[in-house]
Amino acid sequence: MCEGCTLPYMAARRHPHFVLDIAGHPCETCGREMVFTGEVSYRYRKHVLCCERCRWTFYNRVRDEASTQAREKVCGVCGEAFTATRADAKTCSAKCKQKAYRQRRAAPAVVPKTETDKGEIRKKIKRVRAAALRRRHKVDDAMMVAYRAGVKLTDEEWELVGEIEDEIERLTMAANELRDAL
Repeated sequence: MCEGCTLPYMAARRHPHFVLDIAGHPCETCGREMVFTGEVSYRYRKHVLCCERCRWTFYNRVRDEASTQAREKVCGVCGEAFTATRADAKTCSAKCKQKAYRQRRAAPAVVPKTETDKGEIRKKIKRVRAAALRRRHKVDDAMMVAYRAGVKLTDEEWELVGEIEDEIERLTMAANELRDAL
């Protein structure tokens, strides 16, 4: 509470529960000097605010500053820094937005031109999927043997299993990309 809101007996320091600390703690919004009683300690507060209006004002300002900082971006086309009006903006102007669209549209898609190209891509998909499947079977077999033998894997062995599973995932994604190119 502010110094003007304190009751007379509190300000006179007569009541034992109200040990006042008027060590110059101003409200962070309006600047009024704050008085703290012994019941509520200011030492554990992040911010000193005198009333709900000051609290709302303070936290609205903090939120607005954070939002403004999050909207500071660099244009993906021209490289110019700008403050975005939307969180998902990627370009600084309509001109750059149109330029980015035309660049995306003009990018050559991976489309096979002849039936022989499609056949080769299908063969490559089969090879990649077969490699992923072989690796998956090897990992599963090794895990089953270790489990049956009652052997617990070390951290390094678990890391190796994770790396192999990442490689299997990468191979599967590559096969799906090739399939989508057809």
